[in-house]
Amino acid sequence: MSPTHQPAQAVLPDLPFGMTEIEERLRGPEASAFREELLELLDRAAMAVEEDLSAGLPPADYTRATSLSRALAAAKEIVLAFPST
Repeated sequence: MSPTHQPAQAVLPDLPFGMTEIEERLRGPEASAFREELLELLDRAAMAVEEDLSAGLPPADYTRATSLSRALAAAKEIVLAFPST
């Protein structure tokens, strides 16, 4: 991290509203149910990608699938780290 770089949490205010529809729903009255639904969706997608990777893919598809797998894992980490209401 450079000396002038600050983590996003330090720069962005704690907004009373979400920046995206997903964030809005994670802050909303049905947040717990939506969180579980979102985590299940991410898990299903990750399993499908892993099945494709295990089955063997051409090099270009393999590269895309591994990138997608990493993106799904990162998305799950973000959802899990989002403050529960």
